[in-house]
Amino acid sequence: MSLTWLASRASGEVALLLLSAVTVLGILTARYGSGTVWRRYTLSQVHRYLSVVAVVFLGLHILVTVLDSYVTVPWWSAVLPFTSPYLTFAVGLGAVSVLLLLAVILTSLIRVSLGYPVWKRLHYLAYGAWAIGSLHAVLAGTDQLLTFSLAAGGLVAVAASLLLVQYPKGRSAHAHNGAATTAADIH
Repeated sequence: MSLTWLASRASGEVALLLLSAVTVLGILTARYGSGTVWRRYTLSQVHRYLSVVAVVFLGLHILVTVLDSYVTVPWWSAVLPFTSPYLTFAVGLGAVSVLLLLAVILTSLIRVSLGYPVWKRLHYLAYGAWAIGSLHAVLAGTDQLLTFSLAAGGLVAVAASLLLVQYPKGRSAHAHNGAATTAADIH
């Protein structure tokens, strides 16, 4: 096993943990962002900061995977789904996740030009990117350390649970008509 192989695994795990945390923070911002200005500001700033750090680790994961001599993953397989000779389906899911994240990043950079309602609808792609990226990690990361994988899995489960709470059947994210959300509102 090479150093790049280990760096690929580690950076992928860290990216998954960070993207899961970003997903949780995004849900919390949407759910509880109607509180004080300080709460809104703090949640959104931490969400943005961790998003940038997550993208850096994702970029590192892609770079060291492509450079690794232990497996063959061409650079284009990071953006052209299902073209990798190594674990074609699993790596393909990673590429789909990357493309969705690129759409989220690019639309976030032009958020003002798009307008908030359009940006928000496009930002929902982040949930798909996270879910598909999580599946990529499960399918491609068969040699992960158990403890780290359990921690990542726990964070993924928390994010998935928050998604279910955030969007129950037939209820939109803003169904409370602007009223402050309390712990009693979470069923």
